[in-house]
Amino acid sequence: MTKGRLRGGQDGDILDPVSCIAARITLEACVEELEILKTMLREVERESCNQLYRYVPPKQRYHPIFLLFENKFLPRHLRFGPTPKEQKILEEEVYESIPYTNVKKLMEDIGFLTTTMKETCAEISHGGCFQTLIQVTDDFEREKSENEAIEAEHRHSTVEIVHLRQNLRDERESFRKRLNTNHETVLGLQDQFESILGMGATYLLSFSYLTVLAEGNQRFSYLSDWETAREDQNNLRLFLKEKLYIDETNSYLDLINDIQRWMERYDSEIERMDALILKMKIMRETMETDYGQLQYLYDLDKVKVDKLLWEKEEKRRKKELQRLQFIASVIIQRWWRQVMMEKHLGPYKIKKKEKDKNKKSKK
Repeated sequence: MTKGRLRGGQDGDILDPVSCIAARITLEACVEELEILKTMLREVERESCNQLYRYVPPKQRYHPIFLLFENKFLPRHLRFGPTPKEQKILEEEVYESIPYTNVKKLMEDIGFLTTTMKETCAEISHGGCFQTLIQVTDDFEREKSENEAIEAEHRHSTVEIVHLRQNLRDERESFRKRLNTNHETVLGLQDQFESILGMGATYLLSFSYLTVLAEGNQRFSYLSDWETAREDQNNLRLFLKEKLYIDETNSYLDLINDIQRWMERYDSEIERMDALILKMKIMRETMETDYGQLQYLYDLDKVKVDKLLWEKEEKRRKKELQRLQFIASVIIQRWWRQVMMEKHLGPYKIKKKEKDKNKKSKK
């Protein structure tokens, strides 16, 4: 995943609520899977610490005769593996290498990923962004590039050291050969001198003796001076190369110390951040507890308010019903009076005398 796609656009963008929920659910699922894997790896590491695997030589593992005939025609050291002494040494080596197994390294990486994902979940929940994950990714890429550069430089330096050592061995060998040649030359001169002494001729002996002696002395003095100068030159060269190797080794040791110091600082920062995260988790749990209590009180008050509103609405409806009933009764009474007046019923009934008077008046 590239940085642009990871950031979702420009730096500092805030995700929408749906994306926040989806990202948080995905990260929480990843954290659960990593926790399960970490538990399984812890069991594997415990078993690997309790049980040691028997060492089988490569010839025994991959020999075609062993594969075809079930190890029946192999020698004893290939059929039955190492001796008890060798097996004990191998077991000690395995015990020494147990704290630095790949399982433990993988568990440390899983712990780092789990912590990063939890921080990202918390950041997404609170702020709607994941700058922590982006920062961790950038730091990881930068650290990876730095480690690759350091490894490349180390490999280059190792190759140069190997070449220098090979050149030094070649020079020593050539110097040893020249020294042997010169020694053989001196021995030949000595043999010539002894042969000349055995000839018995006085003049020839004296003349040859003086000539050979002079030449031998000259050659011997020359060879002695040359060997001394060459030895001094070689000693100086070896001293300079040794000093160069020592300086390079010291620089590598300083670099290793710096890396170790930064790793310790990183571990301390991780522990501090873990403590801070634990404190924030405790504060969050406390806030969730307070929120639950306040939500319970709110629900109780809401029930009371709903009940009061219902009672108020019932009272209003009753009053409205009474008002409508009163209006209806007034209308009915008015209509009924009108009907009684028109029909002359009840108290509005016309008496007989009044009827007769009315009839006469009509006539």
